[in-house]
Amino acid sequence: MAQATPTRSHAQDPRRLRRQRVIAGLNQKQAAAQAGIAASHLCRMELGKVGASEATLHTLARLYGCDVERLMPDEQTAAAS
Repeated sequence: MAQATPTRSHAQDPRRLRRQRVIAGLNQKQAAAQAGIAASHLCRMELGKVGASEATLHTLARLYGCDVERLMPDEQTAAAS
């Protein structure tokens, strides 16, 4: 049986991720269902406990009506970490 290639996870900004979801008028369950991911995974992403794959970030950005960059930490925040 072939082993699946792991997807690379990215460090999204949990607060921005949640904020964009709220702006889009979706609760976690709705957003997760429309994005094709588990609500528990979206919850962990919004808490900063797990990263998101590039594909998931793009899906969420489209769903929320924003650019992927809007879900990422800004350069000043990233540099301070």
